[in-house]
Amino acid sequence: MRQLLAILVLCSAVPILILAALMLHRLVQHERLAVRTGLMSNASSLAALVDKEIDMHAAIASTLATSFALDSGDLGTFRMQAERALTMVPGTWISLIDPAGDVVMATLPGITLSKPPLSKTRLDAKSKALATGKPQVSDIEMDPLINRLAAVIVFPVFKAGVSQYSIVMGLDPDRFHRLIRDKYGGRTIVAIIDRQRRFVARDPGHETLLGTLASTGWREALDRSPEGVAEYPTVEGTPSLQAYVTTREGWAVGIAYPTELLEGPERRLLWSMSLLGLTLTLISVALALGVGRRLNGVMSALVTSAREVGRGELVASEAYPIREATAISEALHKASDELSRRELATARLAAIVSSSSDAILSKTIDGTVTSWNSAAEQIFGYTAEEMIGQSVRRLIPPELQHEEDAVLARIRAGEKIESFDTVRLHKDLRAINVALTISPICDTSGNVIGASKNVRDITERKKVQDHLRFVLHELAHRSKNQLAIIQSIVRQTARGATSLFEFQKTVGERIQCLAVAVDMLVTENWTGAALSKLVRRQLEAFDVGDGRLQVKGPDVTVSVEAAQAIGLALHELATNSVKHGAWSATGGVVTICWNFERNANGTSSLRLRWQERGGPVVTPPTRKGFGHVVINTMIAQKLDAVVDMAFEPQGVCWTVIIPIPHFTNDSLEERDRRRADAASR
Repeated sequence: MRQLLAILVLCSAVPILILAALMLHRLVQHERLAVRTGLMSNASSLAALVDKEIDMHAAIASTLATSFALDSGDLGTFRMQAERALTMVPGTWISLIDPAGDVVMATLPGITLSKPPLSKTRLDAKSKALATGKPQVSDIEMDPLINRLAAVIVFPVFKAGVSQYSIVMGLDPDRFHRLIRDKYGGRTIVAIIDRQRRFVARDPGHETLLGTLASTGWREALDRSPEGVAEYPTVEGTPSLQAYVTTREGWAVGIAYPTELLEGPERRLLWSMSLLGLTLTLISVALALGVGRRLNGVMSALVTSAREVGRGELVASEAYPIREATAISEALHKASDELSRRELATARLAAIVSSSSDAILSKTIDGTVTSWNSAAEQIFGYTAEEMIGQSVRRLIPPELQHEEDAVLARIRAGEKIESFDTVRLHKDLRAINVALTISPICDTSGNVIGASKNVRDITERKKVQDHLRFVLHELAHRSKNQLAIIQSIVRQTARGATSLFEFQKTVGERIQCLAVAVDMLVTENWTGAALSKLVRRQLEAFDVGDGRLQVKGPDVTVSVEAAQAIGLALHELATNSVKHGAWSATGGVVTICWNFERNANGTSSLRLRWQERGGPVVTPPTRKGFGHVVINTMIAQKLDAVVDMAFEPQGVCWTVIIPIPHFTNDSLEERDRRRADAASR
């Protein structure tokens, strides 16, 4: 046995070593591919960073191009705006050139405002920018204003379709160098070149190689393809593997990895794996000889145990160092006490069936019940005496009898039916939601003779599922309503906004106002909101204090629609008051009051009034924006209300009369009861 094991190890080792060599070769190839893929991914990421950097400069120039100071010719103000904008991109400068080519403004100190000589690349960038109306990026060259190498973005400024100025924004090579050094600096060589294949930034060697031509290999590779991975020497003559990608502006980025750093680990890996393979082969042969010696002893012990079983003796299970030998010993032990264990298993199964909370029953192949546990009695109401010997179909509603036909067909085919939901009948004929799991019962020959059925009452689970569907439907409905309101706010605000900043600020405030109303409605389970609490929550952000806000009125709860509409209206009124009304002055006071009125037809209305006093003299506005729509039109349409807006000299007076469907005058206990009812639903 020892000799056979040694030969087996040698015969197995040879193909394993061959396979290991092939796998090692594939591993090396995979690693090389992974390196290429990683370099290409990093190059693409770097190209995206370069594009992002240029886009950020272009965005600043685009913003400055819309300056009112530039449009009016106020170059002093425009310079201050440009200097503030440049704080976002330290190291960059901006100059302004008129159509005649004269520099009329520059952010760099000590610059003579004159007509600097422009190279062909700068002239091309300027001409293309004027022709297309879009910003253009030049290649790197000696900048006449700063007297050092740099690239620029030329952004045209038009007025009434005629070129007014050209904004020239510098692209500092040192900024690009910091970008690649901080992101990719290390053992790799990272570079950015322009369309003339000259270095814009390089790490290492940025200071010495700036503005010089890239390596011949890289230039030739770019002539063949705008992106790829190739092996060629760097400008220092170091053989390297380089991935390169062309940016949107025609520049190119490259990341190179010295070839020596790639091949060295591969050689070391090949030598170490070869030595390891030889060592493991020798160790395996030695172990095979030792295992063979131990196998002889184990086999002798198993032969002895088998003879004892043959004589009818009880055999103990022994643990051997070989798993298969231990399994044989365990099998011999099990053979001697199989009958006693079967009896114990039968007793345990009976206990489980008896104590289970699920109904467990068995039936013949034609559906006759043969066993019935106590849980089945509780679920279906039939005793064991009433069901054993009867057809299981008496539990199935007439319209679902076809289910039993399908179940019996699948059981006869030996198929186990996993849990599925259906309906069965109680003894009193009421329907019960149940989950069924059915398994075939086979005789010793493997023939299906019946089925075991596990029945679980899922009535409560079905109720929970129905409730969850109702809640999700309500959530979808509420979400659609809120989105519609927000869409209206954004659309109306955009019409009156004069700048992006104003639009963002106003939309944010109005959505926050809506959020306050929604938060109160969520707290009340969407049953409405207390008017006094709504008023104070909506106005607390304005922080007037010192009794400058007076709120009074009886307890009243307004509807969901009224809470949102009134909240938006109060926000617009408060905003106007802070800007132009009572709260813009030191002693100005706003009074909000409400009361009930009896209508001619016997119904009631809620009169809500906003009154300002102590502010500047009020004059009617000449422009009506979104605030006017909210305060007057929207609240009238949504609530079928009557709205009156009076611009009295002593202060604005806004009155709204709301019909009874949108408010209730109930007590605190009544609101708690409605909230509890909504939560239970």
